[in-house]
Amino acid sequence: MIAEIFAYTALAFGILFFTYAIRYYIALSILALTLFRTSPLNNKKGSNNRVYSGGEVTLRFKENSFNSNVRSNSSPPMISIHIPLYNEEKVVDRLMEALTSLDYPNYEVIVVDDSTDSTTEKLKKWSNHKKVKIVHRESRAGYKGGALNEALKHMDESAEYVVVFDADFIPPRDILWRFLESFENNKNRKGLEGWEKSSNLVAIQGYQWHVLNASENWITRTVSAEYAGNYLIERVYMENLPGVKMIAGSVFMIKAEILRKYGWRESLTEDWDLTLRLYRDGYKVAYTPFIASPAECPSTITALMRQRARWAEGHTYAVRKYFKEILRSKFLSLREKLEFLYLTPYYLNSFFFLVGTLCWLLAELLHAKIPFWTSILGWSLLFTNLIAIPLVNLTGLFLEYRASRHWTGALGFIPLMHILALPQAIASLRGLVEKKESAWFRTLKTGKITELNILYRLRKMLRKREKEVKKTSKKLWITFIIMPLILALTGLLQIGYFQSIIYDQNASLAVSASTTLMILIVLLFLKNRKSIENMKPLLLKTGAVITTTLLIVTLMVAAPIQASPTTSFRIQSVPLETLYFNKDGSTDPSNPGTLSIGTPSGNQPLDIGKTYWWASEKRYQFEEGDSGVWIFHLSGNCVPPNDYCTVRGEIYVIQNRNGGPSSGYKVGSYDLGTVQRDVSRDINIQVTFNKTVEEYCGSGCYILFSIELSGTAQKFQLDTGSEGPERRYTYLVIPENSFVIIIILIPILILRRRLVLKGGRILIIP
Repeated sequence: MIAEIFAYTALAFGILFFTYAIRYYIALSILALTLFRTSPLNNKKGSNNRVYSGGEVTLRFKENSFNSNVRSNSSPPMISIHIPLYNEEKVVDRLMEALTSLDYPNYEVIVVDDSTDSTTEKLKKWSNHKKVKIVHRESRAGYKGGALNEALKHMDESAEYVVVFDADFIPPRDILWRFLESFENNKNRKGLEGWEKSSNLVAIQGYQWHVLNASENWITRTVSAEYAGNYLIERVYMENLPGVKMIAGSVFMIKAEILRKYGWRESLTEDWDLTLRLYRDGYKVAYTPFIASPAECPSTITALMRQRARWAEGHTYAVRKYFKEILRSKFLSLREKLEFLYLTPYYLNSFFFLVGTLCWLLAELLHAKIPFWTSILGWSLLFTNLIAIPLVNLTGLFLEYRASRHWTGALGFIPLMHILALPQAIASLRGLVEKKESAWFRTLKTGKITELNILYRLRKMLRKREKEVKKTSKKLWITFIIMPLILALTGLLQIGYFQSIIYDQNASLAVSASTTLMILIVLLFLKNRKSIENMKPLLLKTGAVITTTLLIVTLMVAAPIQASPTTSFRIQSVPLETLYFNKDGSTDPSNPGTLSIGTPSGNQPLDIGKTYWWASEKRYQFEEGDSGVWIFHLSGNCVPPNDYCTVRGEIYVIQNRNGGPSSGYKVGSYDLGTVQRDVSRDINIQVTFNKTVEEYCGSGCYILFSIELSGTAQKFQLDTGSEGPERRYTYLVIPENSFVIIIILIPILILRRRLVLKGGRILIIP
């Protein structure tokens, strides 16, 4: 009897999950029909479909679904942008730069800062901006909802709309225009992009496009794919149904008069709380994928678990709080109330998933059988439920042209779903029974950007701009030919390599191999040119392969260094050489050891409690733009090995090699801390040059480097080309900076600004 109870319980939960899965399959089916109807094959001459290319989107839809004269309005309405911040030091600068660069003429930015880190200090430079108001709170009372309520107190009285962004978003320049156009369409009874027709529309939710760090790890790929599926498939499908559309906490615009009336409440999900109150009183929220803002994905399991647990608890708590009020509301139709009931256990499904899985396993162990059920039906139900969301996520990536790069994120949802099930289940149960919600845990932002060229297009609406795309592609391939060619030739000229190839056997072999490869590519191309239908793209790609090969070979035969010797042909910041520490380090800075270009041999014992000095053999010219991270590779060991050594030091630039640090300028320092036994480690040293140093080193400066030792050990054995099966070196690498960066970015910067949305592209340069 107990075994049968387990079996029937597992089946009941399986059927419950199937009701959710079938919704995803219906949404995919509708999308497939939409794709077919809007494909170029079916877009006959005279069709009223067109391409709309505004801001970050390139889409195709009905001609009469989007027609607004908002941008021609000489007195656009006042918009107030509200930003709640709490310890966002890694992302605050890029956020504020984007917000102060919007192309809308009449707006304000109100930042409510609860931070205890350097965020407050970083905000000071924005405090005098004419569009920015910064408000500091002494406590986090009310958390995000409390901060947004504080922003309402400081909002301009003439504000007609409010827009909210979280700290990790980078709003596109035209996003305010896009929101206004959507509202205007609703006023003119044209519908929000042809969907929402309610005269009670008070808020529009845009697409939270979590893509900035999508390639950072498997977690970010999975989260990014999840958002693509949710926002481009599920929400688009739900927008066609009369039901509850949620405000999602960021990238939304709401009428200011409504927000003044309702305000924000202290809640873990203040957005969902406001949504339920609005629908209870007859107001509506709409969603559109045409308004998108890139954002960051949680990159660790801990951060993601805390975020989803907060959502689960807050969502369930709000549903319980307003449950009776929603069902009794006279403003909601029966269908809307039924959909609300359908979505009520959204996060409780994690608890049902765990219970259902446990019952299924127990039923299998007890060999329970359901008379009308077969194993084929059981496994089919399991498989159907399991792949529904990954399939939706993969389709969302397909619509964004990202499936080929991030398809593993769609599959990653399956293990991630199991990992998140327990914390979400516990949190949702807590929200169901607790009298007061738990404390708010902020989601950690890293500020990382892994996607350099971010293109947001929906494949659903195929474009009419193929000629323009082809032109852009041609320019891009030409850039890939010219850029590596310039870098390679400049690098070879810099080191005088064309004069010394015959003296270096390894280098000669490398150049010979690369030349042979290039000749083979050209010969293959010429042999098959008649059978190739489109010659130009292949010619461009072949040229890119050849020049890239040349660049790779150049990098193989030249070690990286930033500055260029004044004694040779000088082009700023071209890879040249690595400086090795010789075994002649001296405690007298006026008679320093040698930082040489060639590799030394042997090693040097350094006494603990002393400071040793090395200086470069040549002069180098430095400019303010040469500031950056230098890499100091330390190799050695403490003697005796059971004691410890503390290693620190400084970098100077001096005009006289024997002048010591007092005759120059300190440009950087490092502190390795305590080490024991053997050490072989890269140390990043931030080196900063200012205009004074630039003038001081106009005729060239020597690099002076120190190693200061302390600790309980007697000596530190410094590897300066130690003998043995693995020869180890201590060396200083000064990486390339401005020249290489400028060469790479010039073709891009000609067409794009630092954050530009044009022709369907978002370009972000971190």
